[in-house]
Amino acid sequence: MFSLSKDMMIGNHMIDNDHQKLVDIINEFELKSQENSLLAMHETLKELLKYSKYHFEREEKLQKESGYPHYQMHKSEHATFIYNIKLMAKSYFVDKTKPIDEKATKDIINFMQHWLVYHIEKFDTLMKEYIN
Repeated sequence: MFSLSKDMMIGNHMIDNDHQKLVDIINEFELKSQENSLLAMHETLKELLKYSKYHFEREEKLQKESGYPHYQMHKSEHATFIYNIKLMAKSYFVDKTKPIDEKATKDIINFMQHWLVYHIEKFDTLMKEYIN
C-alpha cells in the first residue's frame, strides 16, 4: 500500500489531511480494481477529479492568502493534473481507445502515485514556510 512519508508532510493539518485522502483514494482503487476494474476505475477517476478540485481550491486559497510567490506555477501544475485525469477518463470511457484491464489499472496507480509524490516533494514543500 502507498503511504505518505514524513518528508511529504507540509506541517499544515488541512493540507496534510487532504494529501492523506488522495493517498487513500489511490489505495482504495488498488483494492477495488482487483474485483472489478471497470467499476473501480470509473468511481476512482470521478472521486479523484472531485476531491482534487476541492483540495486544489483550498490549497490555492492558502497560497494566495499567505503571499506564496509561486502561486501561478502551482496553480498551473494543478490544472495540468485535472486535465490529465479528464483525458484518462475520456480515453477509457468516452472514446474507448484504451482497454480497461490489469495494465490500465497499474498505469493509473503508477501515474497517481508518481504525480502525488513528485508534486508534494517538488512543489508543496516549497510553500511550508509561507502557510505554516
